[in-house]
This record gives sequence, structure tokens and C-alpha cells, in this order.
Amino acid sequence: MPAIPKAQAPALVQFYNWILHPLAFMETHYRQMGDRFLACGTLMDWIFLSHPDDLKYVLTHDGQELSAPGEYNKILTNLLGHNSLMLLSGAQHRQRRQLVMPPFHGERLKVYGELIGTITREAIADLAPGQAFKARELTHQISMQIILQAVFGLRQGERCQRLGRLLAQRLDLSSGPLGSALIFLPLLRRDWGAWSPGHQLKALAQQIDDLIFSEIQDFRADPDPDRSDILSLLLAARDAEGQGLSDQELRDELMTLLVAGHETTATAIAWSLYWVHHLPDVGAQLRQEKMPKTLMNRLGTCA
Repeated sequence: MPAIPKAQAPALVQFYNWILHPLAFMETHYRQMGDRFLACGTLMDWIFLSHPDDLKYVLTHDGQELSAPGEYNKILTNLLGHNSLMLLSGAQHRQRRQLVMPPFHGERLKVYGELIGTITREAIADLAPGQAFKARELTHQISMQIILQAVFGLRQGERCQRLGRLLAQRLDLSSGPLGSALIFLPLLRRDWGAWSPGHQLKALAQQIDDLIFSEIQDFRADPDPDRSDILSLLLAARDAEGQGLSDQELRDELMTLLVAGHETTATAIAWSLYWVHHLPDVGAQLRQEKMPKTLMNRLGTCA
């Protein structure tokens, strides 16, 4: 990979611009330096890549040349927990990955695919053909329901509704300038009283943890072998020595799946709908493939 140009502004200026104006920050440096550039932060430097060839290189190249040590993600500890796969490195990371990956292979994916299809059809059931809608709101709704049902195994009831509401609030706190500031500036995460973001964050996290731990404990007390959600499979997983995940480790991996899978998936699908709508040839090709006609008709106009 060729040498990467470096942003020249002082590190502190770059840091605050990245927190307060992330899109403008990336667009400005893209115009100045192209598809790849190096930005300096207060904690570490970041390499920004946008060309498909660069992304392919990173995702497919030898891990001995390119790696992602867990310690680089320590700023996410407050959100994910100390035991998250994203915060582990080396042998510990490999062992945990082997333990948690089986639910994402083979027949399990077919089951999740059917569930995703059902949730999507339910979410768009009230949309009339040709009706405009906000794609990101719809995909957020779909993504959250998939996580609640496929990951946590919750389909209905007070716990499901409450957890969904609290998780959405927690993710909202992690987005935008305030969310970035909470991640990068530890002082803001401190509990300075009821008025402070740190207090709200702590109270919200405790409510979420109470619900997650209750679900874990209920399953341990009365396991259901017919369940196929990821939580139940992780509860049953054992390593080579016959050891399973602790309640805290389970909680941290569930939060990792939530954080890594909700916003990213919802945003990617929303952009996919945008481009399908704006590239008629792509939409026509989809209609000729396996996507149900009723689904394409309902998703024909998005805002």
C-alpha cells in the first residue's frame, strides 16, 4: 500500500473536529488528500480508507501484517464491557472467537434468515406501494427487532419491550457529538449528579444490565433446548476444557453484537435502499431475482 498522506492540523483540532463534525471532517480531508489519509487524535492516530481496493486489502490480507489489537478498542470498555471479543487480543481473542462463532454458521444462518424475512415483512406491512418513508427509521426498527429476537431470544412481553426501548436510548446516547465525547472524554462519563450525562449513562446501563442478567439467569434456571437464538447457543457453548461463558462475559458479548450489528446494519440497508431507488437498473435486476414482488413494490419509494 502506498504512503498515506497525513493531515496537518494540530492533533487537538483534528480530534475536536472529528467529534463535532465527523462528516465534514472526512469530506474535507478526502478532497484534500484522496481515498486514504492519516489523522492524528489525542489517544491514537487513525487511518481513513474509502477506496474499495483498500478495504478489500485490509479485510483479506494476512493478519500477521495487519492486525487489530483489542487494546486499541479500550475506549469502548464503558459500552461493551471488559470481556468483549473486540477488546481481546492474541490467544485469548482466538479462543473466545472459536467459542462464540458456531451460532453464525450452517443451518443456524438459515433459521436467522427466515426470522429476518418475517420481521422485515411485518415492519413494512403498513406501507402502501409508492408511499414515501424514511429509510433509516425503518431499518433501525427492523435491526432492533432482529437483535431482540435473534440475539436475545425475546419476541414479546414486558421485558422485550422495555429492553428494546432502553437499548435504543443507550445507542442514541452513543451517537452524535455527545456520544463521541462520552467515548473519548472520560471526565464526561463520571457521575457528577442527576443533571450530568455520566449519571444518565450509568443509570441507563444499570437498567439494561438488570434485564440482560435476568434473561441469562432465567435461561440457566430453566434451559429450553428448542431455542435457537444466539443467547441460548452462547449459554450452551463450551471450550476445549468444558468451560462456558460467565454471566458477565455473556452480557459483554451480547452488547458487542448489539453495538456492532445495530447501527451499522441499519445504515448499510438504508443506503442500499437509497441506491436501489436512484439506480433503476439495479432495482430492475432485483425484481428479476428472488426478492418478492410485494416487497420491492413496498420499498419502491424511500426518503
